[in-house]
Amino acid sequence: MSIDIKLLKEKIASIIRESQNLTFLTEYDVKIDKMEEENDLIIVEGTYTYRSLLGTVIESGTFVITFDKQFNPRKIAIKKSTISSRLLR
Repeated sequence: MSIDIKLLKEKIASIIRESQNLTFLTEYDVKIDKMEEENDLIIVEGTYTYRSLLGTVIESGTFVITFDKQFNPRKIAIKKSTISSRLLR
C-alpha cells in the first residue's frame, strides 16, 4: 500500500486539533515514529506539537491512532505532555 505521508500527517493533525479543542491553532508539527498494518487496520504512533503564531508551544504530546484502509479513524489515543501555562491563567 502506498501512503502519502504528508497527507497522513495533515489528517492526524486535524484529528488532534479537533479532539483536543485546538481549532484556533494552525501551526503544528506531527512526527510519525511507527506505522504498522494489522488485521486490515493501520496503526500510527508518534508525537505532536501545536504552536501559537508567535511560536510558543501551546500543547505537545503523543498519539496512537488506528485507521481503517480508507484512513477513517477507528481508535484515537492522545496523551498530552505539555500545556502552555499561558492557557492556565
